[in-house]
Amino acid sequence: MLSSFGSSTHGQAARILFASEKGYRGTTLTHRRINASIRLERSVDHLRKHIEPKIVSDLAFLFHQENLHYKPVSKHGRPEPGAPEDLPIITDDSFTEKEELLSRLWGSVYGFRAELIATKNRLLGEDEEATSEFIYYRDLANWKLAQLLTDIYNYIDKYGDEILSGEVPYSVEGLVVLAGWSGGITSDYAKHLRVALAKTGRDDLKAFNKELNHPEKDKT
Repeated sequence: MLSSFGSSTHGQAARILFASEKGYRGTTLTHRRINASIRLERSVDHLRKHIEPKIVSDLAFLFHQENLHYKPVSKHGRPEPGAPEDLPIITDDSFTEKEELLSRLWGSVYGFRAELIATKNRLLGEDEEATSEFIYYRDLANWKLAQLLTDIYNYIDKYGDEILSGEVPYSVEGLVVLAGWSGGITSDYAKHLRVALAKTGRDDLKAFNKELNHPEKDKT
């Protein structure tokens, strides 16, 4: 948990305080406070009053997250959490373009998933006509799928085809299936979706549907 604080001076100071940094095991808290304050270029008093409580609070939150994934051994234990994935906290090491793209990508997975569920909830029998509400959510699902595919390829273009959630790798197909889609998507249709989104942007569903169903030919 302390290693998740990253390599920043804040993270180093946290590991010194809790004696997980090399060379500090068995030392007194006073000794560790002095060395942590030197690392942070702050006074010991400032460290003790302002920085140390924040470090303790951050570590307590990590313990809380870990506890949420505890599976009770009896039916009288607290309910098992609904989502198995770890939701990483933002640390000093999180402020990178790669982490931003990865976060947007996972946001798109759940955005697509939500519209698939909304469409399924409005699915009609074979003999019934599609309602305007069903058509709206079906089109919205296509739009979200185009955004997901675009985010995936933007990430792959810069950082390779290994998409991680913790230590678990996912492929493009794996992410789409994870979102709930089971129909299969051809590479041509995936490209068609991404091109339509590229031409119309991410904020105009009506323009996207028009381009998707009646694409304008490039005159150049």
